[in-house]
Amino acid sequence: MAVSLLLAGVAAMPSAASAEIVQAADITLVQNALQNNKYSVNGTASFQFGGVNVINVKNQGELLSFCSQFFIGGADGDVDITPGLALFTPLRQQQIAALFSNALPLFNLAADNYRALNGGSLAYNPALDAEFNGSSATNYARYGAALQNAFWEITDETAPGASLDLASGNFGVFSGRFDAERDQLSSDWLANVRDGTWTDNGGVNYFYADSGSNQDHLWVSTAAVPEPATWAMMITGFGFIGSGMRRRSAKMAIALAA
Repeated sequence: MAVSLLLAGVAAMPSAASAEIVQAADITLVQNALQNNKYSVNGTASFQFGGVNVINVKNQGELLSFCSQFFIGGADGDVDITPGLALFTPLRQQQIAALFSNALPLFNLAADNYRALNGGSLAYNPALDAEFNGSSATNYARYGAALQNAFWEITDETAPGASLDLASGNFGVFSGRFDAERDQLSSDWLANVRDGTWTDNGGVNYFYADSGSNQDHLWVSTAAVPEPATWAMMITGFGFIGSGMRRRSAKMAIALAA
């Protein structure tokens, strides 16, 4: 199954007006594609891996999972799913939609190329290191890390008046420290969002996965998006825990309010 056809079961996800719990046991890591990065956090160097996780959600299929909060640590656990981007400010919604609707197809091409070379699998193959995480111009770990870094710039750059780039403000990347081509991709994509070259092309499904006090994630896919009027008929079948177990953490309002 090509990455570009992820989440064939998107119809069973809840509507944008609802939020439901997905148990940790129903989320399986298929493959991660991460690269080491040297970040600038409030002027201090911070080394961390960034990239994309390909996950499988029970009864749904594969999605791409991106970390949403750089400053909060990650841990496995149940997640509270809210479809769409409504938990972000209107400006960030526009920026995220412009970024993903234009850059995600580029990632998909790189991942599909790797799958084709690797017998249909996204698993790491040492013989294909250049295509996975090395010198190839289309290695999908590079594209995933570039997309993650650009996403973090949108969600975590909170310095007043800071430009949407990786060189200024309280969040950034030390360009070229590990992969100069990756950093250039992130910078170019952010410039396209910043100057309006990229706008929302649609065609991407978003699901915000709130992990309580741990790192939240944005799940995305490029499956066909149902018409809004059909959402209400498509909520059943996902196997969610009841709405009485919903929780919205206080840290979400803080992290996404800027």
